[in-house]
Amino acid sequence: TLPEVKVDLQSGLVIGDPALSLEQVAGRFNLWREGTVAQVNCLPGERLLFQLLLPAARPGAPAVRSPGPISVQLFAVGVARNPDAPEVAVPDVLIPVDSNGRAGIPLHDPALFPEQAKWRSYLLEIETAGTKPGDYPLHIRIPGDGSQPELELLVHCLDGREPAQLDFWLDLNEYGDKYLKFLKAEKRKLTLKDRLPWDRVAYRLAHRHRAILNLLPYRSQAGAPRKYFVPRMVNRDSLNPQLDWSEFDRRFGPYLDGSAFADGQPVRHFYLPFNPDWPAPFRLYQQNRTRYEAIWQAFARAFVNHFREKGWTQTIFQVYCNQKPGPNNQIPWHLDEPKGVKDYQALRYYGELTHRAFAGAEPVQVRFRVDISHFYCDEHRGSKKKDFRVNGGDRILFPVVDIWVISDHSLYGEEAARQAARLRRQGREVWVYGDTPPLQESGRLSAWKIYHAWLQGWNGFMAWKTFADRTDQSRGTNFLLYDLNMPPIRGIFSSLRFKLLWRALEDIRVAEALTTPPEKSRAVVTHLVGAAERGDWHTLWQFRITHQLPQSTRLNGAQ
Repeated sequence: TLPEVKVDLQSGLVIGDPALSLEQVAGRFNLWREGTVAQVNCLPGERLLFQLLLPAARPGAPAVRSPGPISVQLFAVGVARNPDAPEVAVPDVLIPVDSNGRAGIPLHDPALFPEQAKWRSYLLEIETAGTKPGDYPLHIRIPGDGSQPELELLVHCLDGREPAQLDFWLDLNEYGDKYLKFLKAEKRKLTLKDRLPWDRVAYRLAHRHRAILNLLPYRSQAGAPRKYFVPRMVNRDSLNPQLDWSEFDRRFGPYLDGSAFADGQPVRHFYLPFNPDWPAPFRLYQQNRTRYEAIWQAFARAFVNHFREKGWTQTIFQVYCNQKPGPNNQIPWHLDEPKGVKDYQALRYYGELTHRAFAGAEPVQVRFRVDISHFYCDEHRGSKKKDFRVNGGDRILFPVVDIWVISDHSLYGEEAARQAARLRRQGREVWVYGDTPPLQESGRLSAWKIYHAWLQGWNGFMAWKTFADRTDQSRGTNFLLYDLNMPPIRGIFSSLRFKLLWRALEDIRVAEALTTPPEKSRAVVTHLVGAAERGDWHTLWQFRITHQLPQSTRLNGAQ
């Protein structure tokens, strides 16, 4: 059935859609009927996602046999709990299961698979890369007491063009390598060697889902660089820095040259460590501005020269100032989520400094980024403390900011959306940021978030925080991935919500491939965003399994 339908595995109630019952889901969106073979359509290179919901009384996990070139990844879906509603067993933690139905942890572990659960959820991800038109049967053996019924799923690959990659991304912001917290529980100092294999797990997990793992390389308020995130300075002359790049290259080089990824494509974005407190301390800004700026320029030259030598020219390197006034710094401005004239003027200064310091960096790409909450925000219209209009934010910041990351509560407003479209026409990047989908929110709203952002012409959606180290950490609004140390559960795991955001991107790719010219896909996605908004599960389901375009879109030239 649809993976967006979340079922409380203890009560059997549908989560986030009170009007929808489990009986209705089974009656309307069940691929299998007794004695039948289920069929789904796909395009070459598409990835399909389905939910398999089984009674918890059946021991063990399903086993899957698939013909080459189709491959299948099965996940057992463990529960997470909102601490404000701990009685609801929300399916969210994805535990990989191999083709023989074996998982890396016991599937009866009560931390993820409650003993009182009535249902067990599995996620079936089908990869069709390299397929030709034709039929590919998958056989799914369902565990049971003595009997093991087998379901057949016929994947029909259509004779159509392979969906192209979108110019739209998920940006996974995180503060340093917080995803290693499960290792830090061992209470010993982590070496670079300890970090490398888990870096690769985290980066590959993101990249496979059209996401950018973007790690802030300095302590977010103090500005000091984090260990193993910057090259080591081997002399004491900040105006002529000699930098040892060996550890940096070993750690991040495979992601900047693409060699770590199956598609060979480097990461799209990468934070640089430049900020008001590095490479020169902020007190030098106050005492000797000329020397402060000269140090910035000296380090910028060193970075650019090294990146050129390595050929790291496809990644967009970001200079981003994250500080706000606080006990850990001397910064007097809100550089992250600026509010007033002085904040905007300070960001203007750092934007101009970035452009001067990195002038002539080409073909290395360096951009100045600002994250802003109040951008033509209707809620604070007329406020001298927060209104972007009153404080001249456009006049001060538009000339220097290359990448705009704007809060959803502003960007969903009409005026903010118009101004964002203007910035896009000028060649600037515009991203929307906000909370990640809550655990108890309907999965269809995850799809809506992506459809809507793509239709607006934005570059992507940024999650302001990515990892959680507990399954009951919060209501889900500040993480998409798990780094868990709950023996025998240990490692980095995806969430169902992360998969649903990615699946919406796949819907858009398919819409583009099915329409001629591809621009007409906007009509299809407009139809899908309306369906997600009003709870029209049927439209989403039919598009996914048949790839038939909605009649109401009336597309000329649709295939």
